[in-house]
Amino acid sequence: MKFLSQLCLLLFVVPYLGKQLYPDFFGAWYIQWTSAGLLSLLLPYGFTKSILTKADSKFSGGFLFIFVISVFLNGTGITLLNSTNSFLSVTEQTTLMPENASLEAINNKDPEKRKVVAQFIYKEFGQPITYKDQLGEFIIYKPTTDDKKVFNDRFLSGQEAKDLIENTNQQIYQVIFLLSWSCGCFLIIFMLVFRLEQSKANKSLKQDK
Repeated sequence: MKFLSQLCLLLFVVPYLGKQLYPDFFGAWYIQWTSAGLLSLLLPYGFTKSILTKADSKFSGGFLFIFVISVFLNGTGITLLNSTNSFLSVTEQTTLMPENASLEAINNKDPEKRKVVAQFIYKEFGQPITYKDQLGEFIIYKPTTDDKKVFNDRFLSGQEAKDLIENTNQQIYQVIFLLSWSCGCFLIIFMLVFRLEQSKANKSLKQDK
């Protein structure tokens, strides 16, 4: 039982710390999912056996502690990922140009301000609008290279946020699945091992009689 408790501790600590220090290797799915799968099976088995065996009862606290910490970290991870998703959703939202935004580019008495308004609207919304030039004639604003770069940078930021949201959603689903799997395995294996050991004990009592 001592070996099993040490193995569970390694399966919990090494992938977790390794992912922080060496993410390229320990962050691989076959490392994370294999260790999580083994841990979800060995933890409830070790815990149940230790509470049913007097000599191994001292290890039960260790098994339970690892399970509780694992559930806590997964729960915290879901909360953090949801918070990140909410922040990214705000960043990803596309701002629509108000209907009256271009009126200032027409009605303002200062021709320089009219051009500045048209430039600002393009940088903000990526849409060239009609404004009055110095002669009072209606022309379509022609964005400069810098104007296009500013808008493209904003657009790319929104697209990157959208990609990050999709990635974060996938991580949330994975953590929820892992949490459900761990709790389900713990309950099922606990019940199976407990019933099996109880059945063995009953048979031994009958044989003794």
